[in-house]
Amino acid sequence: MRPTPIEEFLRQLQSLFGEENIVVSSHKIVVKATVWAELAAHLLSLGYDHLALVSGVDLGETLEINYQLYAYTKDESLAVSIYVSAGHKEVPSVSSVWAAANWHERETYDLLGVKFIAHPDLRRILMPADWEGFPLLKNYVPATHYHNIPTTRPQEE
Repeated sequence: MRPTPIEEFLRQLQSLFGEENIVVSSHKIVVKATVWAELAAHLLSLGYDHLALVSGVDLGETLEINYQLYAYTKDESLAVSIYVSAGHKEVPSVSSVWAAANWHERETYDLLGVKFIAHPDLRRILMPADWEGFPLLKNYVPATHYHNIPTTRPQEE
């Protein structure tokens, strides 16, 4: 069976960046963090000019960082995932490739604690600057108070 154009495209990326660095699975690629910045620049040069989303999921020992890209001229979307150890949550920033990554990466940092290397302004964006912890991590324990203000509802009697 002949591969579809997107399957062929994904295989070409795999051969360019190495089978050990990119795993292809139907409209999604899983890439190692070490080649992500270079791959991102390459994807932009191929027309993936819109970064629609950066999100993350705590899988326990691993975090999955997801990027949703779109190429307007091709009317194609592409999902990219990066898996990092929960103990080493670092991913290269792609804010120099897609300006929208600036805010998306800050949100992912704020909620999961992922450090985006070379990000121009990596600081909290949703939570107060002095908030402790990262609310979307499975091991997060919510504070009961913040500056003497309750953070939970009183129990109904």
